[in-house]
Amino acid sequence: MSEASSPIPSRKIELSEGVLLGIIPVLVYALGFSYESGYLSYYGIPSELISIDAPAMVRATIFGAIYAFVVLLWVSLAVDSSASKSSSEKAIGVIMVYFGLVPVLYLLSMGSAYLVVVMLLSFGLIFLMLILRRLEEKLPWLRKNSVKIYGVLEGAFLAEAKKKENLSVFERLQKAGATFFMAMMPFFLAFLAGKHGAEDDFVFDVFEREGTGELAVIRIYGDKVIVIPFYREKQEFYKQYVIFEISSLSGVVFANEHIGPLKEAEGVFSHDKTTK
Repeated sequence: MSEASSPIPSRKIELSEGVLLGIIPVLVYALGFSYESGYLSYYGIPSELISIDAPAMVRATIFGAIYAFVVLLWVSLAVDSSASKSSSEKAIGVIMVYFGLVPVLYLLSMGSAYLVVVMLLSFGLIFLMLILRRLEEKLPWLRKNSVKIYGVLEGAFLAEAKKKENLSVFERLQKAGATFFMAMMPFFLAFLAGKHGAEDDFVFDVFEREGTGELAVIRIYGDKVIVIPFYREKQEFYKQYVIFEISSLSGVVFANEHIGPLKEAEGVFSHDKTTK
């Protein structure tokens, strides 16, 4: 009599510590590149000139973390509400994910000032959830309607995903698209942080060059100095840039000055405009 064959255990893909340690620098580099791309894009400077160094990685980590915190606060509120006993909280969580996440990302793309707006919205929703939770305990009609509203939202967005095991090709593509979106979000946030960092910068190293007038240093990558012409009186810059070798600027006097935030000027750069 043959012995019953034992079931073959399922294997899980596990990443070794060496692989993880190898991935981390790549991710940090990619975040740093995204941040610098966003910063240079504001001034119309191509990303091909980027050279990632330690300061760039630190900038990306600090400023990108601020944007990531705001988005994660929003997402964590939505996820935590799904485990609540209150139907109103669950309903708000579904609305935050399916109707609120894209508007939040849009607000963040509008400028760093909207970081405060999104945070206030998040804390406002926390306060609203606390109130509705207390009211549901005292008002049966509110509890009944909250259950109905959450039932509608669950049926529209959550029920099908829970029931189906074999997904269609379209549904698999949707799931893959959502995964890709979440994977790209940190780099998108780093890009936004860089762009808004450029919008808000107000202190620059400035020097004057014969033939081009006053120039503001935007970035120094290795032995290359990237500068832009600007109009001091109107705090405007022109989407043109000049690259100098550091050795060619020996003897040049730099001044660290408050000339910004700089806004894009209309028209074409003229040396006469910067010397008015």
